[in-house]
Amino acid sequence: MLYIYDCLVERLQQHLDDNKIGATIESYINRAWHRYRYIQVHPESMPESVYYEYRDGHWELRFECYDDEEKCEQLRYKLATAVKSDGYMNWHRAEGHNKGFLRIEQEVDEDTFLTLFDNLYNSTIGILLGKPDASVSDTGADDCAAECAASYGSNSEPSTEPSGSQRPNIRLSSVEELEFDSFVIPPYQRPYKWGVKNVNQLINDFIVFCDKGTNEYRLGTLVLHEDSEDLNIVDGQQRSITLVLLLNELREKYPNLFQGINIDKFLVKPQFHESTSIAHIKENINAIRLRLSEITEKHVEFLLKKCRLVVVTLHDISEAFQFFDSQNARGKELEAHDLLKAFHLREIPHITEADKKNILDWESMDTPHLANLFLVLFRIKKWIDGNDGREFTSNEVDTFKGPKGDRYLLPYQRIYAMAECYTELYNADLSRRIDYQHMDFPHQIDQITINGTLFFDMVRYYSQKEKQVREYLEKECYDIYSAIATYPERNRKGDIYTRNLFYAALMFYYDKFSEAGFRYAVPKIFAWAYGMRIRHHSVQLATMDNHARSNNSFFRMLHCAKSPSDVQNWYVPPIKNTENEQQEKMQEIIEILTRYKYYIEQ
Repeated sequence: MLYIYDCLVERLQQHLDDNKIGATIESYINRAWHRYRYIQVHPESMPESVYYEYRDGHWELRFECYDDEEKCEQLRYKLATAVKSDGYMNWHRAEGHNKGFLRIEQEVDEDTFLTLFDNLYNSTIGILLGKPDASVSDTGADDCAAECAASYGSNSEPSTEPSGSQRPNIRLSSVEELEFDSFVIPPYQRPYKWGVKNVNQLINDFIVFCDKGTNEYRLGTLVLHEDSEDLNIVDGQQRSITLVLLLNELREKYPNLFQGINIDKFLVKPQFHESTSIAHIKENINAIRLRLSEITEKHVEFLLKKCRLVVVTLHDISEAFQFFDSQNARGKELEAHDLLKAFHLREIPHITEADKKNILDWESMDTPHLANLFLVLFRIKKWIDGNDGREFTSNEVDTFKGPKGDRYLLPYQRIYAMAECYTELYNADLSRRIDYQHMDFPHQIDQITINGTLFFDMVRYYSQKEKQVREYLEKECYDIYSAIATYPERNRKGDIYTRNLFYAALMFYYDKFSEAGFRYAVPKIFAWAYGMRIRHHSVQLATMDNHARSNNSFFRMLHCAKSPSDVQNWYVPPIKNTENEQQEKMQEIIEILTRYKYYIEQ
């Protein structure tokens, strides 16, 4: 294996320059052991989430799909239509946010470092950039796949007549008719991520519809690619895996209902080896076992015979991906905050004038502002408990839903009842016609959400609060405000993550203590957030999330704080010279930290 040093990075940069390859290089060397070092090549005109990487002896093409999610996924599928595993160059599944990667299996040495990079780059870059003359003859892809790859990604509907000689097979299939033993999860698929919530929803659905006497219940669409004797799951793998786990447990309880239903081969295939998939499988099996006592023989018969899927089997992988894209592009999924709006509107028994005003305020906000506001509030709520706060999606809307049933029924809810009653009485008092005062409900980010009227009031409240935080920062700590807004590296992805972390922390502080101690807390929050930026050569979404959830997390500390003095007593480790990898790029930030005596050279 060829070890990574600065001279290797310089050698690659010279190679890119000599061959007029438009790309930037990022590397991590510092004092890390060799297995943790890497060199990344980011081509121009490509999302930052798609890059070539040399690490641990191999050249790989990586797809990180947290940011530029849609574009990244399209490119990954696009390449999968043209480049197949052939022993020399193979697709691998990866843990976490890497949604599969393409690797040259030959280990790199001194003589092959640049040659193997060229082989991987030349075999893939034309396809990724959409050049129809891209050659993929060395990758094992056939001519049809290459032609499909060149035209992949268009918005046109797939042809009803396939380019090959075989028509797609589209049928309505009951669960018991599914050919589970032929199903295969291909390497380009993402890890299994359905959780306990999804399992319980699936169980609830078929129990409820069975008890209602429903004649048929649709579970969704399953897109398969027929490859020899295997049926590769292109779309629908999360539901398929969950169904197999459920059927395996039900088979133990009702063996007489499972004659002729074969799932054993699917269960033992070596396709569940990522830690993410394994963890979710274990959790979901336990969740299923906890529900078995509720599932009767009648329910199982309904699941097997009357729960159906639309199964689309295609014989060309490019057609499979095109069908998948067209199915998912026909209707844009509602934003998570739109789902919340619909839910909380139903929770308002009688819409008042105040409700109308809050709803109109909601409608007047542009979508990016509203989405960002919910993302900030969501992250704070998650980071307080040390949980993942990377993205706010439709799967996370329960974060902004309060307890169901009668309001204020439980003892802990009475404080909210008193606050709501008092603010309503205060604002309705005739004296308000004289003093023109208004009292807001005392919302707090780390309290529960109250359904209905107060949810919309909360959105209005924090939309105003977010603006107030930035205005007060500019007024009280202008040097920090100005440096964040103007220093040269401010628009790099890593700094955007850091800035978002900093403003989320400020928002939480201002929400809890308002202006009390604000000017003294800001430099410490600044040092904590931008210390992460300075210590890391590359800051990704996961870097920010891990920092916010760490043992020394500002959010966890502030959640427990009783006064601003608790923040003053909170210890932020100083930055040492040996930790600083960004001195030249972040001089303005470092100068401010030095001025506040948080950045200390030793």
